[in-house]
Amino acid sequence: MSSKKVLLLNHFPKTHPDYVKFGYRNGEAQNIITKRLTGLAQRILGTCGIEVVYPENDCNVINKEVRKSYALILGSGSPYNIDDNLPWLSAEMDALLQSYENGGGIPLVAICFTHQAIHNALEGKISPAEKYYFGDYPMKLGEKRVRLKTSHGYYVSRLGDTMEVVGWSSYKNNGERMVYATRSSQYPIVTFQQHPECPMKGDVYPSPSVPSFVRESLNV
Repeated sequence: MSSKKVLLLNHFPKTHPDYVKFGYRNGEAQNIITKRLTGLAQRILGTCGIEVVYPENDCNVINKEVRKSYALILGSGSPYNIDDNLPWLSAEMDALLQSYENGGGIPLVAICFTHQAIHNALEGKISPAEKYYFGDYPMKLGEKRVRLKTSHGYYVSRLGDTMEVVGWSSYKNNGERMVYATRSSQYPIVTFQQHPECPMKGDVYPSPSVPSFVRESLNV
């Protein structure tokens, strides 16, 4: 029996000035992100086939891919910000949301940049944080406390339509806890502001409660 297939949306360009800050060499970031997303897909689904696309290189790629039979889509973080005026990102969000509104659509796990893009596309609001959050930070996910790699300078300050909070930061930004995990009441979408695909200090991966939460929320 063939394994399930997963579509990875890699939002990392080959080169970017911020790569030096995070210790990436130009040209290697895309491969590192693909490897980490592949590991997360395997922790969620077990053995699975992987297809990687780079939406920045082809504005129409998502329109093509959402017509195929994938068990899951994983959308990555990015060195870009939502307010960078990215035409390819608008095309990507339009294609994804249209596929859901048409009664189909592939279950989506949206991480960091993609988390913010989904909320923005659903009429939410993305705002600058009071500082850049980088490191291993705790989150309250449902009734469980989990610690995940964190790297972001913006956050969801108003939820997108149909989105509900399922995880809050355990610390405050501008006096309020930040939205760190959400899911849609209408579409098969789960989002994380943090990075469940990344290892933490000591090369330790997050607890299995995150993949379990994704499986239960998206029925995959």
